[in-house]
Amino acid sequence: MTTTTSSLRTHLWALFGCCLVSLGLYFPALNAEYVLDSHYVVAQNPAVQNPQSLFELFHHTRSDTYTSSHLSVVKDYQPMLLASLAQDCKIFGCQPWGFRIVNIILHGLNAFLVYCLILFVFRKWRNAVWGALIFCMLPVNEWAVNYIAVRGDLLQTFFSLTAILLFFLYFEEKNFLHILLSLICFIAAMLSREVAILLPLYLGILGFAYIQTHRASFISGTKVTRMIVMYVILAGVYYVLRLKYFPISSEALLGISSASINHWLVLVVDYNSRFFMPWMILSWCPGFANSLLIPLVVFTIFAIACTFVYFRHKSKPRGKQLLSGLLWLAVGSMTFFVTQSLFNQQGPYISEHFLYFSAVGFVIVLTALISKKAKTVAMIIFATYCGTILFQANQHWTTEQALLERVYTKDRDKKGAAYRQLVMKYWEYITSVDELIAAARDDKERSLWTQRKGNILSREEKFEKAISIYKEAIDLDPQNTAAQIELATTYLNNGQVSA
Repeated sequence: MTTTTSSLRTHLWALFGCCLVSLGLYFPALNAEYVLDSHYVVAQNPAVQNPQSLFELFHHTRSDTYTSSHLSVVKDYQPMLLASLAQDCKIFGCQPWGFRIVNIILHGLNAFLVYCLILFVFRKWRNAVWGALIFCMLPVNEWAVNYIAVRGDLLQTFFSLTAILLFFLYFEEKNFLHILLSLICFIAAMLSREVAILLPLYLGILGFAYIQTHRASFISGTKVTRMIVMYVILAGVYYVLRLKYFPISSEALLGISSASINHWLVLVVDYNSRFFMPWMILSWCPGFANSLLIPLVVFTIFAIACTFVYFRHKSKPRGKQLLSGLLWLAVGSMTFFVTQSLFNQQGPYISEHFLYFSAVGFVIVLTALISKKAKTVAMIIFATYCGTILFQANQHWTTEQALLERVYTKDRDKKGAAYRQLVMKYWEYITSVDELIAAARDDKERSLWTQRKGNILSREEKFEKAISIYKEAIDLDPQNTAAQIELATTYLNNGQVSA
């Protein structure tokens, strides 16, 4: 695709606009504290704080510093995430705002890549502009951008979209360097987040649309398929090496059963409707927040509208774009089956960050779904709706306690990650701790909650009870050095050990 001076200027303005909109929307969250896993992944992670070498980061998983065994079994191998965080730490001195400014820039770059993707594959400049703008503003991207520990979503999207664009650029310019760089980006995407292994499927989806849109002699289904085979082989090599050197514990895997399939289908309906009705809005609906009714209605209306538009325009570029976006969402929904236990742990609000890459498919669908005549008005309304929600949400990113309490008010019945962290760090309610002790998955996790109970009793100066509880925590997990230190301190405070 030839690039004139005027078109280059237009693309640069698009890049500048994406970064500016992202910065404007997420600026209120810049000075927020570390939240949840960011403490383990960044603040308490020596591999990020002071790595011996960049190569060392490839020997660590993201969850190496987790203290809870039911989280450490996941073994997220994301060395690109750790490497980028380590570089930020050198530049910004491990200040949370430094990591977030990089996340915001990455989000702006990803929005620009969405613009390039729609323009390059579907040749629709207006769709590209609106798609990039909506991607910047989607409220479901709040946690992917603000939550430092899940930067892997941003990096995976950046490298995956770059790999896709280079893949199709190869067919236009016949320069094998583009394929080589695309394969390198594919590797980087898989090392950022494991679900990038599905990239060959996305290449197949967009390859079909590219062929139908361009109808040029330089590309055909056979040529695209041959090139995709290289990506499939590379994905297979990654998968084998990943399982050999960083095996996933059987505790983190979910077996196929009727219950797991039903739960997955619920997640597909629930989370694909979040693009229109994010959890922040659903939580405002008394009696419906924990019901599937509203998501099901939204999902059904969306599916009917897509079906109607597709069959009316299936032979036209609009229909091809719509089908490509729907297939993109379908592939993204496949990953929910593997990650559904993480959805439960994090709660319905925080886990929206899993939708980040799927959001690309959503904006492809949305810009094709709305007719040309109604597009400007409809997009302005939807962009205003999304931008207002997102800007309000970002206002709450201040202290960790304030943010977690806001999440808990929306996830109250789910009792996910926010609730557990509030009980562990801020709330001193014995009954809540006892509840979490009873729900612990193993002795290591039970020891942590028992230690927390001892901390509460010690602060209430009930030293005898606290000593007994700390001993119980140590019996559950002899490696719990924090409980041993707390026990010694409590002995001292109780006057049983002389200073």
